[in-house]
Amino acid sequence: GEIARGGMGVVYRAEDAAGQAVALKVLLDQRAGDPRARARFQREVGALARLRHPNVVTILGAGEQDGHPWLALELVEGESLETRLRRGRLTVGEAIGITQQLARALSYVHGCGVLHRDLKPDNVLLHGERALLTDFGLVLDAQSSISRMTATGVFQGTPGYWAPEQAQGRTDVIGVGTDVYGLGAVLYACLTGHAPVRAASLQEYLATVAFKRIAPPRKLAPETPPWLSELCMRCLRSVPERRPSSAEDVARALLLGTTSSAPSAGAGRGRVFAGLGLGAAAILASGAFAALALDLGREPPVEAPRVATPSSEDDGGPPVAAAGAVASSADPEEGSPPTGEEAAEAPEASDVPPWGDPRHISREAQAHLTSGNAHLRAQRYDDAIADYDRALAVKPNFADAFQNRGLAKNSLRRFEEAITDFDAAIALFPQEAPPYILRGEARRNLGRFAEAIVDYDRALELSPNSMEGYAYRGLARASLGQLEAAIADYDRALTLTPPGSGAMIQAWRDEAAAALVARSTKE
Repeated sequence: GEIARGGMGVVYRAEDAAGQAVALKVLLDQRAGDPRARARFQREVGALARLRHPNVVTILGAGEQDGHPWLALELVEGESLETRLRRGRLTVGEAIGITQQLARALSYVHGCGVLHRDLKPDNVLLHGERALLTDFGLVLDAQSSISRMTATGVFQGTPGYWAPEQAQGRTDVIGVGTDVYGLGAVLYACLTGHAPVRAASLQEYLATVAFKRIAPPRKLAPETPPWLSELCMRCLRSVPERRPSSAEDVARALLLGTTSSAPSAGAGRGRVFAGLGLGAAAILASGAFAALALDLGREPPVEAPRVATPSSEDDGGPPVAAAGAVASSADPEEGSPPTGEEAAEAPEASDVPPWGDPRHISREAQAHLTSGNAHLRAQRYDDAIADYDRALAVKPNFADAFQNRGLAKNSLRRFEEAITDFDAAIALFPQEAPPYILRGEARRNLGRFAEAIVDYDRALELSPNSMEGYAYRGLARASLGQLEAAIADYDRALTLTPPGSGAMIQAWRDEAAAALVARSTKE
């Protein structure tokens, strides 16, 4: 039976030789004789053959019959996101869950040298709570000699979800940022029920982009948290360089927001923006770091009385970087951090770092920290490091500045330097779990898995209910082939994960379980 039909091909429900149901994609008759259409089909087959990810539809085989190229794909029993959205927009939790999975899938795809270039709800399949990326027909494959055939400036994509550089035929700037735009466009549709730009043609799209601004999701769906609306608009910026630098950065921000939203015993004492790796080493070779909000719940130094501070969640956004208040612009295109002078003029109680009594931290040092935190949130890592350097010049034993400077260095893949900063933070506060987890992540990204496990073990001694400690120890153990132990860590992490935010850890567990089965079969 026929499942779907488009301008290039038709998809049938079929059976393989073993009687298993598959999705069979066949090039249309009128396209089968077109060399460009066949080359595009070949690109899709070639790209999918290298991709194995829980959130990417799996290719099962490919070939040609009577002059018609075909490929067999995993049959996803469910519906497309486009079909689901016709019944109305999603809840915030559903939107975050789907976008997290797609961001993780894109991060993996990009790590394999592949760009999708056609992110839209119709290319997302839903199977229960699982979201899968499909239709790589417009793929740009860095490993394929024919992948540049579309470099003629001829536009390909879908109205309403086009990145501006695609619509303008600027093939020289099409890259990871193009898919990040598509990811933001899908998130926008999940939250609002429609594409960020409503256009039926390229000309209409260009006119809309030129003369109208996209309304933030929060204006159309007031239940959208401010931080999520802002993240979506950052993905939709017209200039690629001003969007999040990778799909993994989007996954980081989503995970930060969801894990920060649940109140806890230490919520009144501040949280830290913790840069922890999002990708399993077996999947992502990039070693890029991602953000999780770790509740510090820290007692002040013995010599100082404890000072309570209000929760950093009062404004509805995720807490960021060592409890420093982060200013955000009303114009998502023009966000900028406060200057040191601005931050010093009217410090808020929530700006008080949890690692010391405010009477022992000068306003100048705190202002530099706050400015650095804003740069860190905006992924301006070099600027953040400069601000943390200034804070440490004023207060050499400023633990927050050491730790957050380490986070910025992690994001720049300067892992050895980051470890030095985490060492300093640990020396100042050896009874706190987060710096050990962060140092463990830096070591894991350097391939020093045994050392990383030692750090995670220490963190879990100090904080036995640390979801992050279990999750990342699981990654390190999986990298060493300790699959049973890794699965046990993932299971424990999942019991500690806030509702709706465990999809990533579940995917890591699924990988480890599949690898264990494969190893058992081989043995």
